[in-house]
Amino acid sequence: MATATTWVRGLCKGSYIVENLSLGGAYLSGGPAVRAGEVVKIKLELPRGPVDIRGAVLRSEPKSRDWALAVRFDQPARPAREAIGAAVAEALEAAARDSATRPEPTVLVVDDSLLVREALTRDIRCAGWEVASFSTSLDALDFLDRPSSRIRVALIDLLGMRDGSDLMSFLADERPGIRRVLLSDRGAPGRVGLDPLAARADAVLAKPWDQETLARTIQPEP
Repeated sequence: MATATTWVRGLCKGSYIVENLSLGGAYLSGGPAVRAGEVVKIKLELPRGPVDIRGAVLRSEPKSRDWALAVRFDQPARPAREAIGAAVAEALEAAARDSATRPEPTVLVVDDSLLVREALTRDIRCAGWEVASFSTSLDALDFLDRPSSRIRVALIDLLGMRDGSDLMSFLADERPGIRRVLLSDRGAPGRVGLDPLAARADAVLAKPWDQETLARTIQPEP
């Protein structure tokens, strides 16, 4: 996983997790807010060493606990292009190797936070299930439409995603055999504002969670 440190007008803003890295730009998550339109200096920590690059913030989006930035790079130099290209190629090869050795997932995680997706993936695998995780409902639907799909449980964050409620409704109407779990920062049902969101869910998993509660929520005892 690559990380990045950003500077704005000579001031260090903080560190981010790098998602969707390409020669044209990157999606940075897990860090502080930076206004759209700002020019930023970025130090990318890549497998083959750090790379300094400049870019413009196209979008600045609030998440549940932090911010995410969509950044367009400003004509990276040749060494930077080569390092980014190598990092992208290595990530694709690693993903292909990982998917080839793992069984077909039975648990689906849909959350806009990379940190939450990684933590849930780790804990679900520790509990003995294989998991597929996505940041958007559209990607999750594409995965579910695969003929080989064996998803039995879906954990969905409705508050952080614009179309999360649509995904929950689709599963309730079209895939009722898939257990639907609402991921919530607000706690269990009964809290103000949560009941309407949980109406079509089979269970609610509060963030942060513990291993025992997670396992019991995914597969309740008969």
